[in-house]
Amino acid sequence: MRPTVPRPAFLLLLLALIAAPAAAQHLGVATAGLRAGLGDDPDQAVFGFAFDLGEVAPRLRLQPSLDFATGDDGFESVGLLVPVHYRFPPLGAFNPYAGGGLQLAYLDFGDHDRRRDRSDFDIAPVAVGGFEFPLGRGTGLQRLSVELEVGGGNAYDARVLFGVMF
Repeated sequence: MRPTVPRPAFLLLLLALIAAPAAAQHLGVATAGLRAGLGDDPDQAVFGFAFDLGEVAPRLRLQPSLDFATGDDGFESVGLLVPVHYRFPPLGAFNPYAGGGLQLAYLDFGDHDRRRDRSDFDIAPVAVGGFEFPLGRGTGLQRLSVELEVGGGNAYDARVLFGVMF
């Protein structure tokens, strides 16, 4: 089956590819971590990895993730999410952020939808919002996070994820 690429998502991806060389001089893996949570429509358990690649501009952090999801009648997915987070000024003990990006996902529908082919590839916009709790230096952990993702494609409608960065 042919991938579905909404026109705004394609333009956003093209803009990101053009801007990437200018921002690349400031990027590098600052921290990495694990994340896990639950998804809705389809109902899934989600686990994966996140990477903090640093700021592309003041307060704009690039933090891609690779997620694996399973559940809901055999529906499974593997997705690469590439969001940009705007980090708001800290509010007491936590740091809120919001942003969005694109997700590239391989979807295996299993028995979830018998009208479709068994698998598909999807590129879709995703809105992201959450907050982080910085941790003490003696723990070996840098921060904990709680995040809500709202997807615009076939992979999921919403996810709540908990993460830890090392």
